[in-house]
Amino acid sequence: MGKTNRHLKPVLQSLVYLGVAAIAALGGVSCMGGDTLSGPESKTTLYINGTSGMQVALNGDWTRPCNYDPVLLEAVQTKMTIDGSGFTTTQSVFADANCSGTASKVYSRSGTFVLGEEVAVAWLDADGGKNPPPGVTAQSATTRINTEATATLDVSDPALILLYNTAKHCQFEDWKVGIAKNIAGCVEEDMPILPDTFTAYEVIDDSGIPLKWYSGRGFMVGTVNSFDPLLR
Repeated sequence: MGKTNRHLKPVLQSLVYLGVAAIAALGGVSCMGGDTLSGPESKTTLYINGTSGMQVALNGDWTRPCNYDPVLLEAVQTKMTIDGSGFTTTQSVFADANCSGTASKVYSRSGTFVLGEEVAVAWLDADGGKNPPPGVTAQSATTRINTEATATLDVSDPALILLYNTAKHCQFEDWKVGIAKNIAGCVEEDMPILPDTFTAYEVIDDSGIPLKWYSGRGFMVGTVNSFDPLLR
């Protein structure tokens, strides 16, 4: 895949790509239920077994609080919206350490997913160790096969617009404020050609509020990061 993009890929992870045959093999959707989001476009939710043993409905917004990177001097705020078997993930990048003001750029990726079998969880902490999150004793993770279909970048910082146009970032020289560009296959952003299919492994800690969604993807089956969960 080349260099690691700090905004779009978690540290210490590598993508595992699966073909259509793998989707067919693992495409057993977990449980379907009657819970839906409000509005005419909402779809029936899918479920993952939480750490309590109860099923957790996935529909809705899952967010990761503002995360400041002292090396890049940037802060990132993440939101993943689930609607049925569809997902959209947005990552807003700020120059301000508290994610205040207008984001300088916003990445958006969307696609669909299917849920597969439960596998033994292999925790991976921020230091490369095997420690689970505090208080979490989950022994299994749910397989999730994702197919990303779109990837865009919307830039709002005029200085960054000038830089991108000068450098022909992602082969474009007509970047404009507020006009999102399709960055599928962009070398500078280390983006694969879409559609792109990969496997992730999920654990949802439903022992309290907020719910905590831990996720991971790597060469080892069942790898789940024990840090930076999405919250709801």
